[in-house]
Amino acid sequence: MHEMSIMANILEIVTSTAQKAQGAKVTRIDLAIGERAGVVADALAFAFEAMSPKSMAAGAELVITTIALCYRCPSCARESEENSSPCPTCDLYPEVVRGQELQITSIEIE
Repeated sequence: MHEMSIMANILEIVTSTAQKAQGAKVTRIDLAIGERAGVVADALAFAFEAMSPKSMAAGAELVITTIALCYRCPSCARESEENSSPCPTCDLYPEVVRGQELQITSIEIE
């Protein structure tokens, strides 16, 4: 389960950010995970529950938002949620522009 190592990195970033802000405790972490990020949200939440008690995020709320896939035609910039066919305007296959990311979108610190 690579979500454990991902969560370890997230907690390192969160701790570093909180320390730079001279905070004593992290109360909330917001994550955005793309549908094709290769991360299972439930497994990431489980990793957070297992690892956060030994960090500045002990007792913090973890909020995970899923980002839908979005494709864009490289020529006309038409966006779509499907990649099964070429763009009806340009006849080019679209590229993924959203839905593969894993981001910390916000951290609440006391």
